[in-house]
Amino acid sequence: MLTPRNAIITVVTLAAVSLLVSVIQLMQPPDSDGKGWDSYGTRAFGQRALFEIVEELGVPVSRGLMPPLGYLGPDVCMAFLDPDPRMVNAEPEYLRRVADWVAEGGTVVLAAPDADYVGRRAIIKAFFSEPTTQTTAMELLGLQGIRMDSVGEQDSQAPAATGQAKRATDWTDRFLPTIKPGPSQSLRVRCGGSLSHLSSKVRRLRAPEKGLQVIAKDGATSPTGWVKAETDDGALTVAAVYPVDRGRVVVIADPELLANHLIAEDDNAVLAAHLLALGGRPVVVDEFYHGLTIRGNPLWLLTQFPYGLLALLVVLLAATWAWRGWVRLGPPVAAKGASRRSVVEYIAAMATLFGGRRCRQFVLKELRDGGLWALRHKLGLPPGREKVEILARTIARRDPDRAEQLRRAVKGLDAVLYDSRQPDKSTAVRAARHLDDCVHGRRR
Repeated sequence: MLTPRNAIITVVTLAAVSLLVSVIQLMQPPDSDGKGWDSYGTRAFGQRALFEIVEELGVPVSRGLMPPLGYLGPDVCMAFLDPDPRMVNAEPEYLRRVADWVAEGGTVVLAAPDADYVGRRAIIKAFFSEPTTQTTAMELLGLQGIRMDSVGEQDSQAPAATGQAKRATDWTDRFLPTIKPGPSQSLRVRCGGSLSHLSSKVRRLRAPEKGLQVIAKDGATSPTGWVKAETDDGALTVAAVYPVDRGRVVVIADPELLANHLIAEDDNAVLAAHLLALGGRPVVVDEFYHGLTIRGNPLWLLTQFPYGLLALLVVLLAATWAWRGWVRLGPPVAAKGASRRSVVEYIAAMATLFGGRRCRQFVLKELRDGGLWALRHKLGLPPGREKVEILARTIARRDPDRAEQLRRAVKGLDAVLYDSRQPDKSTAVRAARHLDDCVHGRRR
């Protein structure tokens, strides 16, 4: 039975179970079972291999699950590996603070394709419509005017895509097939400027054969170091170092160069390790802009809507429930006195009242209205359809005889009601019985 007490118990139970399940899920590592396109990902387009390579080199490396506020020391390298442009537009303030940190001497490694490039996302765009990107991570970090370009026409049959195209989760895996990397090619590269010391170590890079992203325009800031690949279209920049005041931003044009399926090929791992871990400085791989947010701290939920409000409501409901359990509202209820009549006496009095001759027409009218209402309800008709002809037409579709019986019974009952003389007991009982037989489907 649904009572206010049971309703409160149900709401509190559901809220507690929901909060408990959320806390348990947040206490688990946000690794998406290795399906994500981030540093936890073990599939083709994840960067788990790069993370473990840097770790094996003895370089302190960690994942940044909190918003990058730019409070790190200048000896730390922050890596943004294919940040989600939707997150960049939703939370641009954090990257602006990182830009201030870079201006004071920090180093950022940014691997992100140009925002308006969608060629290699065509497969996923058929399933999801991507919002228009208003700004890019490069612009927020102080790099204006840099433009990316795609080398080689994307093969429509090859299911290659960038990390921005799909953030693999449990529910997307049920609807989308696992995206496989397209064909790759080995390119000869040469390093120059501040990266010229890598010339003897980085000679070839494995890159996508179709849709390789390159830096087509440097913009307002000229790079101090670069890595250029020899392609059919000439020498094209695949990575560059741009100075920003006292700091620098290392831009890797194509995030797929750091993906699991290419990192072990040619000199990709060597180039990535030197760009991320210059001088053995600690590396923080940002995962906030992959949407992983904070994990492992359930109390953080209290700062987020609607979890904080939900927790407050649970506490208030629990307090109300406990208070209501031991405090009685209002003064004590007065004891009821003994009734002057028994139930049998009440029934006998009512029978005497309605059994009199003057009350028979009233009782018959109530029986008529109540019988037609009950018949309408039994036939499943909406309210207001208690008319005799409407009920008779409905019954006649299946049982014409019963419909005619209803008309006769109501006509006989109306004749008794409209008679100016008070009906005798036998006439009233007979008229009421005929209508009752029609309501319950008894034949006469």
